[in-house]
Amino acid sequence: MTSEGAWAARAARSEHLRKTVRIISGFTLIAVGLVLAIPLVPGPGFPLVLVGLALLADHFHWARRMMDWVKGKWENVKSAATGAGGKPQ
Repeated sequence: MTSEGAWAARAARSEHLRKTVRIISGFTLIAVGLVLAIPLVPGPGFPLVLVGLALLADHFHWARRMMDWVKGKWENVKSAATGAGGKPQ
């Protein structure tokens, strides 16, 4: 194998490893976030779920749709908080 071929194979393995780590990390963060979101369990549950979804959104369509839904809800909350004039009430 030429040095160029070896480099390409190493880059492909590295990309596969990076993708695998992101997917495992995303699911782990979602699981931990859901546990921490249980009442009386201290910790930042919902933000961890959002970070996990953000990691998975690059690889799964359902995660991307869920992130878009959350962004839409966040925009609704922001617009309701600022009112029609655009300034905080």
